[in-house]
Amino acid sequence: MTEAARIQAILAGHTEEYAYFLDRYADAIHRMVAGIVDCAEDAEEVTQDAFIRAYEKLPTFRGDCQFSTWLYRIAYRLALRCARKPRRELLFDGEEALDALGDEVSLPVDSMAEADDDQVERLRETIGHLRPEERTLLLLAYDEERPTAEIAAIMGLSEGNIRTRLSRLRKKLFLLLSHEPENPRTPAKSPQARPHA
Repeated sequence: MTEAARIQAILAGHTEEYAYFLDRYADAIHRMVAGIVDCAEDAEEVTQDAFIRAYEKLPTFRGDCQFSTWLYRIAYRLALRCARKPRRELLFDGEEALDALGDEVSLPVDSMAEADDDQVERLRETIGHLRPEERTLLLLAYDEERPTAEIAAIMGLSEGNIRTRLSRLRKKLFLLLSHEPENPRTPAKSPQARPHA
């Protein structure tokens, strides 16, 4: 049965068909949400809320995108609302340095299979300090390998904007990871840590 047919069946009263969407998308949605919110309990709650919200709004689903894209968009917006609380975020003042870099940058950890434990840990720590929108963009583009058009639909941006943000984000990571920190927790000079309001 196609997803469109399942949606029609649910709307016709066969609510048990919604279990298919939970089974198929719950792990991926939770992974995206967990990359945005800090607390595991919050990630679980936002994931559940996203599925509940999607179920309640199912009659408004127009079918102009895939159901998964629509569901991701709902979960993304709920997760961003949850993530608006204060957290440590890197204040990046290297915009001029980003512009000076070429379009093709090679991250120190481009191949995770060849990376040592310290490189992987440093990458995870750096990504953890990025803004929620940046972390989501990395997850959707590189971890889930979603098409640019779908990422744009999920995040409510144009495809050109997504490509530009990905390019600048790779450059930002390149600069942050290439910089030798004064200590493992606090990057020196160019990137600075500050609480996000």
